[in-house]
Formats: sequence, C-alpha cells, structure tokens
Amino acid sequence: PPETKLSMAGILGELVLDNDVKVLVARTVGSSLINIMKSGNMQSREAALKALNQISSCEPSAKVLIEAGILSPLVNDLFAVGPNLLPTRLKEVSATILASIMNSGEDFDSIPLGSDHQTLVSEDIVHKLLHLISNTGPAIECNLLQVLVGLASSPTTVLSLVSA
Repeated sequence: PPETKLSMAGILGELVLDNDVKVLVARTVGSSLINIMKSGNMQSREAALKALNQISSCEPSAKVLIEAGILSPLVNDLFAVGPNLLPTRLKEVSATILASIMNSGEDFDSIPLGSDHQTLVSEDIVHKLLHLISNTGPAIECNLLQVLVGLASSPTTVLSLVSA
C-alpha cells in the first residue's frame, strides 16, 4: 500500500547505511523509489528523494540508480516550473543526488534523459544547468557546479560539454 511505501521511504531517508547496504537497497527498491519520486504527492516525493539521497552516495549504488532511470526525473525536477515545481529544499536534494551520481564513472553522453534523446551534455540541458546555477541559492549552485565539474572531468563528455 502507498502508506507503507511512504513509511519505508521515510525510514530509509533517516538511516545511516554502509555502502554494501546502499547497493542492496538500490537494487531492491531503487526503481520503486524513483517511481514514487516521479508520481507521488509532495510528501511521498520528499520521502523518496531523501531515501535516494542516502543510497546514491556510493558509486556502485549510483550506477544501479542510473540503470533504474533516475537521471530523467531528477533533471525534470530541477527544471520544473508551474504546478510540478518542487520546493527549493527538495530541489537541493535533487541537485545533491545528481552531484553524487556524477562520481559513478558512467558515460553521461550516452544516457538519454527522455524521449527527445537529450543527455546531460546536450546544449539545452547545459544551458538550463547554467541558468539554474545563476538563479538559485548556494546549496543548489554548489551541487550543480559539481555536476559540471564531473562532466568536464570525463574524457567522454568534456568535448560535448564545451561545444554546448
């Protein structure tokens, strides 16, 4: 039931987990947390984001979350305007997760963010990241700068990033 999922996500967001447990949690409930993040009410989305923040902080679990499709909803949350707008505190969590995922060593130039086949280094996405950096608070700015540094540090994405 949704109440149980919300309760479990809330507990996961509060626990301090070691890396092996983070990977196990990412494998077993990562896609469920991503689905809650995409379609739940604000309370559910907050619980899911906090749990995803906990488990995304180690490289192997970040890779599992990327495979489960976390990038597209994270980017959507960061760029959303209008009725789907996340409160700033949750955008900070989304930016933190995205920054954590940058350390996974994935080839972000080949991971599509949606049906239009854009990636994190597509011109439009880079422009939106730069716009957010210049129009948000220090917590989001810092994490998004870490995202850009991660993209610039990868030999597979740096050329796409620079051309964007």
